[in-house]
Amino acid sequence: MDDGVVGKILLIVGSGYTPLAERIGQQLQLAVTPIHLTQFPNGERWVQLPMEVEDKDVCLFQDATRDPNDSVFELLQMVDAAKQGKARSILVICPSYAYARQEHPLPRCAPTPSLFARLLSTLGADRLLTVDLHAPHQSHQFAIPTQVISVDEVFIPYLRSVMEPGSLLFGADGSMDERVKAWAHALGCTYGWAHKQRAMQGRLRLVDWYGEVQGQSVYLVDDRVDTGGTIALVAARLKQLGAKKVTAVVTHGITDVAVWERIQGGGVDAIIESDTRFISALGECQTVLSVSPLIADAIRMTLGSLSNISGR
Repeated sequence: MDDGVVGKILLIVGSGYTPLAERIGQQLQLAVTPIHLTQFPNGERWVQLPMEVEDKDVCLFQDATRDPNDSVFELLQMVDAAKQGKARSILVICPSYAYARQEHPLPRCAPTPSLFARLLSTLGADRLLTVDLHAPHQSHQFAIPTQVISVDEVFIPYLRSVMEPGSLLFGADGSMDERVKAWAHALGCTYGWAHKQRAMQGRLRLVDWYGEVQGQSVYLVDDRVDTGGTIALVAARLKQLGAKKVTAVVTHGITDVAVWERIQGGGVDAIIESDTRFISALGECQTVLSVSPLIADAIRMTLGSLSNISGR
């Protein structure tokens, strides 16, 4: 982007603020400005943008992890306010995409991930940036041009620096198979995986297993930890089979200390996670890797592309 484009970028954050927003601002040398938010006694929220946005490239950052329903509607209000304010372009940054786990639509149910994207597009957002969708194919169904950022460039170099010889990468679920294979090839290590099945009343059970773990340090890979059920189940099995240490490696990390206690009880010794959402402080067992350089680069490229397309 040229200096004229850079000078017209605004980074505005919703109430789902996380330290990641500040790190993105530092990368881009932009001030991070929160919305003005009022909540009425009946629970309704009133959103006001903190400055005029006319002829500006507006980046709207929102983390919808804690209160997804309220946070998503608040983000929609932010998008509409920016559109009504005649923003030059609107880029939505939602690092941990809301409703991403609803990747299997059921009869008589709305396909919620694509519904969210359609609402963003309808209200006037031009682009969406997110990180590691739970089901990567989802973005192809979105009504808004979407860039899904992969954490590979952050996680692989770090794992290369800490993994001891003979370590094993292990996929916590079938959805992680391709990632684990690609990472293992890049790192020159062996890999394995488990497949789970969700039975009645949400209970999990392992239905398939690949990999020898006896005596090895295992890096257990998953895209997110919400309740910790999958990680705890697989970690417990890894320890039963003789793994000497289990380190969870997840993109969207732990937001509740109770979840950490659950997966520790299953046999997880440490965790490596990114800062895509507001995560809990867990002490020395925790390593947090920032995706801010990846998002900052994506913002530069996206806004530069929008400017070239429109001839601005």
